[in-house]
Amino acid sequence: MSSRLDLCLGAALILAVLLACANASPVFRLDATGADSSSTWVQGRQILTRTADRLTLSIAYERSTSRDHVFRMVVRNRGDSTVLVDPTDVVARVATRRLSGVPTDSLPADVVRERVRARDPEAKILEADLRQSREQAEATNAAAFNLLAVTLDAAGDVAAEASGNRTEQERTTDAVEDAAFAERTERQAARRRRTISALDRTRRLWSSVAFRKTTLPPGTHAGGRLYVPIVEDGRFVELRMEAGPHVFSFVFQQQRYDP
Repeated sequence: MSSRLDLCLGAALILAVLLACANASPVFRLDATGADSSSTWVQGRQILTRTADRLTLSIAYERSTSRDHVFRMVVRNRGDSTVLVDPTDVVARVATRRLSGVPTDSLPADVVRERVRARDPEAKILEADLRQSREQAEATNAAAFNLLAVTLDAAGDVAAEASGNRTEQERTTDAVEDAAFAERTERQAARRRRTISALDRTRRLWSSVAFRKTTLPPGTHAGGRLYVPIVEDGRFVELRMEAGPHVFSFVFQQQRYDP
């Protein structure tokens, strides 16, 4: 009993140490530096607008997750020609050091240290589909294995009862083991169901919420969310997007807050 108690106390101590080592992640915010008379505020979000040859791009910074800056993007084509808009054409140019002034239109080429592309919704949808397919296959295989195990176990119990040599202690032990097996398999199945459900939500996010590659005929518009990976040591972030022959640029100052 003493050794088991010592083992439990040791495991609890290790768990407590691991939990105590968890650190809070930094929180990031972006502030637009190029706000002008064309910018507006809606429910705490600043909307920045650029227009070139009757093609208008509006960007609003919404929030930052642990991995991405999230923007709301709307493109309006008031011109006479069709324009293809692809979120993967958005590049974040990041300056990682202090600058003598605050850039408003674009970052000087000599201060840009990193370039990251906005996340590709089509790649994310494919990734979610592949993971979901693997999880469903594992769930099917696990269910078949568990059914086989239960069938063989039941056959063994019947044979043992028929022999007349099965003791009450063996029955009790088998019942406890069967209950533990059932609980373990249910936990595994529940975990797979949660994973599959989470992947389904992820797929819906990228398929219906994110801005996806879109052809805009004259007189049409499209909108959605844009996800740009965070460069943690960045100080300024310039979003540059190519749409047709035009390049749109928005500069933000990145603020980092450590809990």
